[in-house]
Amino acid sequence: MNELISVIVPVYNVEKYLSRCLDSIINQTYKNLDIILIDDGSTDKSALICQEYKNIDKRIKVIHQENRGLSGARNTGIDNAEGDYYVFIDSDDEILPEMIETLYAISKETNADISICHMHYVKENEEIKRNNKCQPIILVDENKFNLIYTNWMLAVVQWNKLFKKEIFNDLRFPEGMYHEDEFIIHHEFALAKIVAYTNEKLYIYYQHDESIVRTPSAKKKYHVMLAYKDRLDYCENNNLLNTAVSTYVRFKSFYNETINDIDKYNDKNEYLDKFKEMKNYLDNKRNKYKKNILLYIIKQKIHNLPLYLKQLLLKR
Repeated sequence: MNELISVIVPVYNVEKYLSRCLDSIINQTYKNLDIILIDDGSTDKSALICQEYKNIDKRIKVIHQENRGLSGARNTGIDNAEGDYYVFIDSDDEILPEMIETLYAISKETNADISICHMHYVKENEEIKRNNKCQPIILVDENKFNLIYTNWMLAVVQWNKLFKKEIFNDLRFPEGMYHEDEFIIHHEFALAKIVAYTNEKLYIYYQHDESIVRTPSAKKKYHVMLAYKDRLDYCENNNLLNTAVSTYVRFKSFYNETINDIDKYNDKNEYLDKFKEMKNYLDNKRNKYKKNILLYIIKQKIHNLPLYLKQLLLKR
């Protein structure tokens, strides 16, 4: 029998979308699943829907807890998972029937500790166009981290990935933080000897106007900066120079965008001093990486040139 895969689904006030999500999970072509629904203090009918699905599929177990946020719900799922692999699915999204089977096959074929698929990024009721199967791309060493900057959406989010359970032996999601995926992804990649991904789109990410990610606040921006700071410090401590420079450039750009839009945030006054601290931190890093940053920017500009201009430069 194939190995057991734990599917961890945090649930919070998603009664409108939950059945669609759960149907896509229980109808996976890969059948040996340990499906964990964490009702994170829902106040709508989500908890009732979870119980209904538990009654119709013996692979499902439901855990009810007081609201701890997405990270807390995922951590509860990890603590109760019995599988050899973990998958995290957002309860307002959907996965194509072959997603888990494909990611498992990639993991076995490449011996990847983390296997990744691409996603459909759609609005409600938008038609989903299937794409062809793609050969997996294997990443090791610092190339794993480079994926964060060459394909951010594919790399950073949690819900399009299959993880070997060992990744989470001593790792958990940071509770009380927004943008928790940004905090944890570089630690996950660090623990993985091999990361493999396919551009085949197997996850359906729905854009909702009411999504919490879309609500602007200085607090959320600050949490992203904390995540970038953690990543940059990690890269420095582990001699990952290229990733450190890439992180600095992204961090600096994000900081500038935040300050330019500062008047949009109702809670800005609470974070002005914290943003100043971030500016001082970035200024210190700019002095340290000045030469490397310039080379990085030049490489990026060349990369973005049209092909005929690149060829012209190479002939010189």
